[in-house]
Amino acid sequence: EESSPGRVILVFNVSEKPSIRNVDYKGLSTIQVSDVLKALGEKKATLSQGTPYDETRVQKARMIIKALLAEKGRQKAEVDVATEKVPPNSILVTFNVTEGPKIKIDKIEFEGNTVFTDGELKKAMKLVKQAGAITGFTGKDAFHEGKLQYDIETNVRPLYSARGYVRMNISDPI
Repeated sequence: EESSPGRVILVFNVSEKPSIRNVDYKGLSTIQVSDVLKALGEKKATLSQGTPYDETRVQKARMIIKALLAEKGRQKAEVDVATEKVPPNSILVTFNVTEGPKIKIDKIEFEGNTVFTDGELKKAMKLVKQAGAITGFTGKDAFHEGKLQYDIETNVRPLYSARGYVRMNISDPI
């Protein structure tokens, strides 16, 4: 550093973010890489070759992958991210997925319902169904908490409201 009266020399040390060399997805079987790429694009979390590495975006992508798997009944899926530095200033990103067991809805029962039968309430549900011959193909027997909650609030509760039951309690499922 040199300085003279009335003048100062500033030195900035800059380190660039590494750029992504490659992104890999290992352990996927329930969903395809193309499903992941589409979801990342829709949620503005795309990770592509040549772009700067952004930890926040990588973690957002990790959560999106977990959510995709949850929709397919893989509620206990684990998604770990591994990075490897490649000289001079690149990084390899790998999503290691452990899908875990598929959680299916074996049976849906309602307790305390007297106005509607279990069958009528189950028929009203559009996103979630109990396991049957067709549900294996449609995936509606896959347990997904958000879809179940949506069905209850959007499709079951209005049945009661239409019959004049404005105040009713629906407890969390067991």
